[in-house]
Amino acid sequence: MIGPLELSDKLEPGTKPLSRQLDAVHWLQRSNDLSETAIEEKRKRDELKAKRELLFEQYLKQPMDTRLALEIKIMDDQLAEAASQTKRKTGSRN
Repeated sequence: MIGPLELSDKLEPGTKPLSRQLDAVHWLQRSNDLSETAIEEKRKRDELKAKRELLFEQYLKQPMDTRLALEIKIMDDQLAEAASQTKRKTGSRN
């Protein structure tokens, strides 16, 4: 894996060391921010999945309860939207 200083060398050869260090710090801060965002998004998806599973267990016991079915559908839509946003953000690397 290439580090931020090596990447800076390839993109901007001959730049001053201080400038390269500042670029590297900026790259690391941005990388950290993106990681925190991804962790938060995953936490929210996991919470939604857990709530959905609880509702589904109730629905299996009461299959005629349309309110439960609608709540499950709403959560499924939210999960699908979150997955779609994640795919767009990652540039669909998978």
